[in-house]
Amino acid sequence: MITKDILIIGGGPAGISASIWCQRLDLDYLLIEENDELGGQLKDIHNRIIDYPGKIYENGMVLQHQFTDHVKELDCKYHLKISIKSLDHESRTVLLNDGDGEMYIKYKYIIFATGTSVRRLEIPGEQEMILRGEIYSATKDRHRFQEKNVVVVGGGDRAFEGALLLAESGANVFLVHRSKSFRAREAFKNPVRAHSKITVLEDTVVRKIYHGDKGITGLDLFNLLDQSTSHIIAEGVFIRIGVQPNTRYLKKHVHVDEENYVVVNNCQQTSDSSIYAIGDVCTHPVFSSISSATSQGMIAAKHLSLRLS
Repeated sequence: MITKDILIIGGGPAGISASIWCQRLDLDYLLIEENDELGGQLKDIHNRIIDYPGKIYENGMVLQHQFTDHVKELDCKYHLKISIKSLDHESRTVLLNDGDGEMYIKYKYIIFATGTSVRRLEIPGEQEMILRGEIYSATKDRHRFQEKNVVVVGGGDRAFEGALLLAESGANVFLVHRSKSFRAREAFKNPVRAHSKITVLEDTVVRKIYHGDKGITGLDLFNLLDQSTSHIIAEGVFIRIGVQPNTRYLKKHVHVDEENYVVVNNCQQTSDSSIYAIGDVCTHPVFSSISSATSQGMIAAKHLSLRLS
């Protein structure tokens, strides 16, 4: 059994920051990440990053490489491709699986930097779309849909921005949302409603996604007001209905809010003083950013250094 004062779960910007500060403060820690690389969702950011102080990055992957190089240069302690099988917080023990076998880690304090996952529609055809790799980025893949029908599902900034990018690249866009109320800012709503290549379908949900040999072929839609069903021929589907915090191993131990985000104090402590949460798992999307994630990692590490001194 491995014993550590601090166990950090998650290797995105928040977890990376926590590990850097733990290393700098000479704390006994270990970061574990279930994927085969650090960086979390940075690799999925295809647009330019212009709001992280110090430099403009062409995309998230560039910043991911910078973060990874930083961690390696400081010789931070982390393990990749390790997932949690169970957590017994009463005994401060985590059972992990690294692909080759299981191991236990005993900790005094644990920092959750587990982030969020994309919300799914949970409809027929969606899982097949995922397994076939038909998950596209409006920024990166917009040109492949020129003069083709695409459906964007959602009512927030990301859905509206994606619809605009696709339409401006020549796609015929159907923006589908379950109500007439949209969370998107006016800066996105007005151009979307005025765009000749975007059709907004309100009070509508997607019921099924159809596939052919070469990819997506269409969708079944259901109008919530008149209870009617319709079919749209489309070659791409962009699901932009938000995210949900990854709190699987946290919810039974700490307080979460009505949307399942972990409740923390100004030192990133949860309702259990030995459990900390940082990054998107405790930050609502409207306030989420790389800057907030890295600052929260620093705060948690500094607070723990005081408790362990």
